[in-house]
Amino acid sequence: MWYYFMKIFSFLFQQRNATETSATSSAFWHELKKPDVYPMVFFCLAMIISFNSNESVWQQNVQLAQSFLQGEAYLDNRSQTFGYFQFKGKTYPDNLVDTFEVNGKHYWHQSPLPAVVFVPFVWLFGPLPLQNIFSIFISVANVYLVFALARILGIERPKDAFLVALAFVFGSAFIEVAISPNVWQFNQNAATFFTLFSFFEFFTKKRWGRIGAYSALAAGLRLQLLPIFLFFAVEFFFQEKNQKRIRNFVSLLLPMILLILFFSWYNYIRTGSVSLMTGFVNNMVGLPDQLTALRDAYGSFSLHFVPQNIYYYFLKGFTPVTELNAGGANPFHVISPYIYISRISAASILILMPLVAFIRLNALKKPLVLRIFATTFLILLPLLFHYYSQPRYAVDFMPLLLIPTLMSIHSPFTKTKEAVLIFFVLAHFWFFFLSFKMYY
Repeated sequence: MWYYFMKIFSFLFQQRNATETSATSSAFWHELKKPDVYPMVFFCLAMIISFNSNESVWQQNVQLAQSFLQGEAYLDNRSQTFGYFQFKGKTYPDNLVDTFEVNGKHYWHQSPLPAVVFVPFVWLFGPLPLQNIFSIFISVANVYLVFALARILGIERPKDAFLVALAFVFGSAFIEVAISPNVWQFNQNAATFFTLFSFFEFFTKKRWGRIGAYSALAAGLRLQLLPIFLFFAVEFFFQEKNQKRIRNFVSLLLPMILLILFFSWYNYIRTGSVSLMTGFVNNMVGLPDQLTALRDAYGSFSLHFVPQNIYYYFLKGFTPVTELNAGGANPFHVISPYIYISRISAASILILMPLVAFIRLNALKKPLVLRIFATTFLILLPLLFHYYSQPRYAVDFMPLLLIPTLMSIHSPFTKTKEAVLIFFVLAHFWFFFLSFKMYY
């Protein structure tokens, strides 16, 4: 299986006549066969394949593909349910969670792009667990892309570069996305792939049409990633100087224009209005009662939520595990396992992506890095106004923060630095499993 993974990646990521880097990008995949790298590669594949092979009942992308084949855009006739939930006094099958209702029909709130890709597979083979299958390849590709970016941006030893890739994928909030085939994590995993791929292209060949396509697809999967496309549009004016400038700019813009037209048409079919919004609507079903009350009182976005979200994303630490101690001076005391990362509220960026601790202050002197931080802020801004925060929402801007991290972290790594990165991985595996134990 590893042989076929390598063949696929050597085809996808080879850069004919690419810009020279510390090692040509077409050769990076060969470095994964080195004896000091291969054990980490085996660990990575084992984790991704084993966890993404677990049964996932949240296959809404597959169900939406079935609906498309029936000439429908809603999920009501795809009642492959495994249970029911109550919401505002009504009973719904579980596959309608996080849908929104228009004229009695329930529509999936996220991007239809994965379902469009799944249509031929569903037509040929029926409703297979396609999210599980695709998620394995996407997660492996994300590890490879981080590894390749690390090599391009100056980490010289392949062993060090792959260790950073493991720390990004498994030693951060991204772990929930990388090893879960559920629909929410799957779409975010795919969006991260296109974000990383756009940066890979940007730092190698700089083919603006491809950069535009990859960043447009990322935004098409997660509308929150639209600022990344704007980042590349700004970089075009700073970096593109050749005589084909106008043609290259059109090639950069064209994928986004086509995507806007597609979403306008798709949302017109669903709601009767032209809109790019795919998820932040005020009539989604299936939310917990407390969140529903907040959303109904203030809307999906409000200044009311800014103070709490500033606390969550910048100040909040681990959540203590407590029990009531009614007879003591302190009514609560901490019990084993003592701390965990809550799945229903975000935590400080330093906890969700500890790699950012390696960013050096002198990296901030680079104009490119400053523009990356500005783009990160634009992605974070709507999250600060949103009524709900989760650790995985930070994944949207983590690829941006990865770039100055890779520019700052120097190779060869000391034993201490290696131990720190391994600790990040082990800690986030522990907190990932612990968070599920606390809720399920």
